[in-house]
Amino acid sequence: MKIQTKAQREVLAEVTAECINHRVSLVLAAKRKVLIDGEGLGCAGYFDPEERVLAVATKRPDWLLTLLHEFGHMQQWREDPGIFEGDEDEDFWDWLTGLKELSKRKLRHSVNEIRRMELDCEIRVADCIIRNPELGIDLTAYVKQANAYLYLYTVVAKHRKWVSLKKKAPYVVPEIVRLMPDTLPQNYWKLPRSYERLVVKHCF
Repeated sequence: MKIQTKAQREVLAEVTAECINHRVSLVLAAKRKVLIDGEGLGCAGYFDPEERVLAVATKRPDWLLTLLHEFGHMQQWREDPGIFEGDEDEDFWDWLTGLKELSKRKLRHSVNEIRRMELDCEIRVADCIIRNPELGIDLTAYVKQANAYLYLYTVVAKHRKWVSLKKKAPYVVPEIVRLMPDTLPQNYWKLPRSYERLVVKHCF
């Protein structure tokens, strides 16, 4: 993890202060991926409202963007403590790890709800980038990476696989990111051409 600018230090200080104020443990792990507690699945970061943990893997160049995204989830929870109390998220991860079966309709509903929350976070990060140009983050590049992630749920729902611990997330694969639109679409079920093939190749 490298803090290179005053703007980055200020953002990190803001996140840290919010975590302290709301009794959330901030875990900045010097790893490529952190494990989602109890799931055995690796990711760049997560926010767990029940355990009150915001965890980010910092041994990667995009750690600050991951921090901002997961902080967005924390803001969702802070604004509406009951927002994560639905069954959709738990149903999806239980289905993905083989703990339960879901009908196609139920799976689609779960994915829609999860992706709605994720899209809200991406919009929050984009707003933060616009408000803080001194961070030096390319907004267009970020939106394309965000789309690479948001489309992922459609492929996961089809293949019942998550990104392998030994592979890359789609938003860090240049070949995938180049395919992405530079705005945030509303329909993520219609995949860009070649996206699914590249995700299977590089991510699973």
